Parts: sequence; structure tokens; C-alpha cells
Amino acid sequence: MALAVGGTKYNPTHELFRGILGWYTNNNMEKTELISRIDSALNDVRPHLAVDGGNVEVVDVTDDKIVKIKWLGNCQNCNMSIMTMRAGIEQAIRMKVPEITGVEAVNGIVL
Repeated sequence: MALAVGGTKYNPTHELFRGILGWYTNNNMEKTELISRIDSALNDVRPHLAVDGGNVEVVDVTDDKIVKIKWLGNCQNCNMSIMTMRAGIEQAIRMKVPEITGVEAVNGIVL
């Protein structure tokens, strides 16, 4: 349904869609930039993980700014992964991306 406003056709559905799309695009771009900054921070830690045959990847960043990571390689079953998470991964991320509130692994050893 189109309305005429000041001689210009106005479609409320179209305007709503553009608004939602704009919001989604902005949030998606912000999230992409945030993940890029987190990945850059993790590049400082990755060589240390690689020595033992491991790695880490960013899976997601929640709306609450919690980074979800996935352990790769030998890190998946390493007993030291929790310590590596706190002393290495989390510190590296928070130093370069201070708005992050936490880091959680989606796999690996659970205590």
C-alpha cells in the first residue's frame, strides 16, 4: 500500500524494510570489524599455540561482547587450555579490544 505524501509516493512497508536492513547492515559491519580486531589480537598468541600443534578461531561475539572461540588441533584436548584461555587468549583480546567482557570456548576440556 502506497500513500501520497506531499506528491511523493510513500510505501510504509518499503520504508520499514529499509530501516531493518540498515540496522542489520550496520550491526553486521560492526560485528565484522570487532571480529577482525579480535583476530588481530589472537595473532599474538597463535605462534605459541602452534608450537604445540594447536590454534584457535573466533566463532562468534555475542551482543553482551562475549567472544566464543573454538580450540583447534592439540588445543582441543589439552589440560592446559583453561589456563591458556585466561592467561593468554583472554588477556591478549582484552588488551587490544577492551570492550570485550569475556571469552568462552565452545569445545575442549570442560572442568
